[in-house]
Amino acid sequence: MSKRGMDMQRIEVMLGEFELDLVARLGHSKSHSKKTIQNVRGVFLVVRLNPEDVQRSHLVKWIRGLIHNDVSAKTIRNRVSSLRSFFVWLIEIDVLDLDPTLGLRMPKTKSGPGAGSYTLDE
Repeated sequence: MSKRGMDMQRIEVMLGEFELDLVARLGHSKSHSKKTIQNVRGVFLVVRLNPEDVQRSHLVKWIRGLIHNDVSAKTIRNRVSSLRSFFVWLIEIDVLDLDPTLGLRMPKTKSGPGAGSYTLDE
């Protein structure tokens, strides 16, 4: 774990490179790539850590905050999916050794009238 503070400028450079890779190598549309980047950026603005310092416990706390703020389960799953893609990419380019999203439990979605989300503990 690094001892330096969050370096948002460095994270923005990584996000720019990740976005280019999403379009060029993976064939994602520019709009999809931009949404993915927006989702990932949002996580780092909340957890206030460099990617190397993010642990699963930080992400659980972040998800619980989203649930507390009544963010839908579908939106949370989309944001976590974006984050997983970013961490996998960081492993591919040898920035990380482990993916902190592994084993992360996702909220379930209720179906039917009055649909909402469960907490992670349910």
